[in-house]
Amino acid sequence: MKRLFICLLALLLLSGCGQAEVSAPAPAETPEARPPQPDWARPAELKAELIQGLNLDGVGDADDAVYISQLQFGDAWDDNCTALRVRLGTGETMARILPVRGYYTLQTASLFSEDRQALILEVQCPGSNWGAANLFVYDVFPAGNDPAPSIVDRTFYSADDEPLLEAWRITDGTVPVEIGGSPLQGLTVYTSGAQGQWREVETTFLWTGDNWGLDNGWSLSEDRRGPSPGRTPETDSRLCRTAACQTSIWKGTI
Repeated sequence: MKRLFICLLALLLLSGCGQAEVSAPAPAETPEARPPQPDWARPAELKAELIQGLNLDGVGDADDAVYISQLQFGDAWDDNCTALRVRLGTGETMARILPVRGYYTLQTASLFSEDRQALILEVQCPGSNWGAANLFVYDVFPAGNDPAPSIVDRTFYSADDEPLLEAWRITDGTVPVEIGGSPLQGLTVYTSGAQGQWREVETTFLWTGDNWGLDNGWSLSEDRRGPSPGRTPETDSRLCRTAACQTSIWKGTI
């Protein structure tokens, strides 16, 4: 009996009378406690362009802006990226960091709303022998600041969440077009086909979804679809060239 009493007493002493020991939280790291960033760790901004006078959120009077730049983090080609930063007239700032670099075309068009412009960024793949390009389509949504607006990626999916485009086949030449009977503009995308040729196939997409959907609101436009009969953005008479189309284009190397 005495031995049992000693064992119970030892157990209570080891367990701290049933109370768990709580460690103090680690102190928050202060800027003074962080090591200084060396020069070689800072990205170099090689090229940059500021584009102002845009209407990306449908609020204000063309008071939005885009800043596009190329950032280099190391010596290798893959150490570069493209930064697309958006500043709205209402004060919000947002960005997309893209792991691509090359000659680019940035266009605006009324793809998702008559009241605001979408951003269409095409970056060519350096060294491609068939004009390969990366394509990014962005929408600032919702309008206003309740909830806070953000950049929405509008990749090419149908309402049934089916992919409508093979990204690796995209070539350069993406261009907004006017669609008969639609208040919105369409987007013609050129891709390689069975022959693996430059701008072999053209497909025109039209946004028919609601704006709360992220990317699954695209449909194929019967107005322009199928193999390209030698048409290019430079020669096609149905492209957005009228004042009503209101398309702007910026080109440069990043």
